Amino acid sequence: MTRALVLALPLFVLAGCDSLGIGEPSVDLSNASMAEVAAEAVKVQQQRPGQWDVTSQLVSLNVEGVPADSPMTEMLKQQIGQARTESQCLTEEDAKKAMVPQDVDPNNSCRFAHFRMKGGQIDAEMTCAAPDGPGTLAMTQKGSYSPDSYDVTSTLTRAGGTAPGENSTMTMKVSAKRTGECKA
Repeated sequence: MTRALVLALPLFVLAGCDSLGIGEPSVDLSNASMAEVAAEAVKVQQQRPGQWDVTSQLVSLNVEGVPADSPMTEMLKQQIGQARTESQCLTEEDAKKAMVPQDVDPNNSCRFAHFRMKGGQIDAEMTCAAPDGPGTLAMTQKGSYSPDSYDVTSTLTRAGGTAPGENSTMTMKVSAKRTGECKA
């Protein structure tokens, strides 16, 4: 799996709008590129600037063709279920930018089968050509969001590879909450 796409997973959810669902802006796209999704998401995102605690947790991992007792497999097994929290400052300028990163798709091969944000819920499904070999990458995302928090589960699947480790599925949970103003 490409590290850039894995690192980008939480960024797909860094958007928010009126969670009451009354007259709020929304995004509902099908067969859209990252650029198209970014252009629409930036219109509705209202994530509040400030200090944010972001917690990520590897929920599950299955890598085909790698021995179960290999050092890499053992290391990855130890990470399953471990939560890691980082604190970061989201500036007002950063909050205005599109949070769907386009730089993880330099060949414009990714397409969203659907991307929906409405009423505090997000639901997305995207497929890309694998950037470093045969096969495809597919990502699904479901969760909730508001201007002050989000909680999203993402599953990334790589399929169609021919070498050991090129077919895999990883599920991650990312949650975040605004904790106040940015620390100096």
